[in-house]
Amino acid sequence: MTKKVVIELDDADYERIVSFKRVFDAIMEEETSLNDYFTTILAVGYDSMLSDVMPQEREILVEMLKAINRKDPQFFTDFMVDMLKRSEERAEKLKEKVRAETVRYIS
Repeated sequence: MTKKVVIELDDADYERIVSFKRVFDAIMEEETSLNDYFTTILAVGYDSMLSDVMPQEREILVEMLKAINRKDPQFFTDFMVDMLKRSEERAEKLKEKVRAETVRYIS
């Protein structure tokens, strides 16, 4: 399900954001729709803000996870399993990348 959001930007901000889309499209190696571009900006901005407010101390993060587990054990368990699987997938992709780079230098 999607929700429609209308925002107002002043001319300078709009021009700056829309102009930067060319850089975004170059990185993505394809032209993206303006909607997908703005959705990405919002998602990246949200993730960045979330990172800024999250405590950096390990002990506090552990206590937060324990509190989530107490509040909703099923959600917590599903979340942990998902994260562990993702970690395994990322580790495997990294191994494949390292192997490919190594082969390039050995060959």
